[in-house]
Amino acid sequence: MYKTEVPLYGDLVRIVQDINATVSQDRDILVASRLDLERHGAIRLGNADELRTIRRVFALIGLYPVDYYDLSVAGLPMHATAFRPIDATALSKNPFRVFTTLLRPEMLRSKPRELALSLLNKRKIFSDELLRLVEADIDMAEAQMKKEGLAVKSRIEGPPARRHPILLRQTSFLALEEQISFPLKDSNALVVGHHRARFGEIEQRGAAVTRKGRALYDRVLEKALKQMEAAAEGSKEDTYRQVFHAFPDDWQSILNEGLIYFEFKCSDKVLDGLAEGHDSSVPLKTLVDKDIITAEPITYEDFLPFSAAGIFRSNLQSGPGDEDKGEDAVNESSGDREGFEAALGCQLYDSQSLYASMQANSLVKCAKTLKIREITPEARWSTPV
Repeated sequence: MYKTEVPLYGDLVRIVQDINATVSQDRDILVASRLDLERHGAIRLGNADELRTIRRVFALIGLYPVDYYDLSVAGLPMHATAFRPIDATALSKNPFRVFTTLLRPEMLRSKPRELALSLLNKRKIFSDELLRLVEADIDMAEAQMKKEGLAVKSRIEGPPARRHPILLRQTSFLALEEQISFPLKDSNALVVGHHRARFGEIEQRGAAVTRKGRALYDRVLEKALKQMEAAAEGSKEDTYRQVFHAFPDDWQSILNEGLIYFEFKCSDKVLDGLAEGHDSSVPLKTLVDKDIITAEPITYEDFLPFSAAGIFRSNLQSGPGDEDKGEDAVNESSGDREGFEAALGCQLYDSQSLYASMQANSLVKCAKTLKIREITPEARWSTPV
């Protein structure tokens, strides 16, 4: 349906499929099924009633609100969550997610706020039938997009390209300018205007970082953005990549430092690696070094506030490279997680807790298979940052 309405989206899907096919010939792709289908969408809601209703709709199909995203850090009058599956089985079957924003009218200046609230009071985005049912209980692709003439963001959002990807990288073609007729006040006449709302986005997902890893990432990101801003025009991206060398890019260092979450599994060497009946704690490093246990990075299933805000902001401007131009009718503010949860009608799940639980459960399963009491992780994993 969306391809029919926005043909550029069909072009985007084709570009990604062609690149995936090319890359998979040169690499050992074990998760091809994750690449074949669209894995996330994004919707924008205006008030608490809309958010509460969509929460109930998504709950019916196993999507739950995970994490709080404060987009005011990028000057946007909204905050958000991501509705997604939260258990390993559901994520393995289909890790579909919907990035959902809620307007924060208190951040708008008086005139824009009055207009926004007036329009929101008039609109009805859920049909009566749907309400009755509820009551019933992402680098090659960018280059190819540019080559084919798509107007794309000036840069990819998220960490730079790495041998071992972390978190999330996103880019998109810019929203199409579409003609729309607006009614004049106190008149039946219409005036022709334009708006831009519909765009297509691609993503590349890496490993979920631990709290320690996220603290390191945030420090590196802040430093990288500052140095990139001060760098000469032709060297900004190189500067950005250089600063990110501070975040280790080999699995052994990442594992030893406890920077990302892993799912641990017993290998085929399980019977030869350890005597049965061992009744003591065994260091995880010993088991990994002996190849008795393998470590597979857990995929990051959520979003990055700066990246999401960057995608939104790029589609408020007139063309590539204009993301930072223009004045906003938005007051400065900080996050309001409690207000968002009040509008939602329930507490948000915490993605860090979900990833940590997946990792811990995998260690428990390995210990049972190996018939040992427990597997102890590296002490550095819990080192304060």
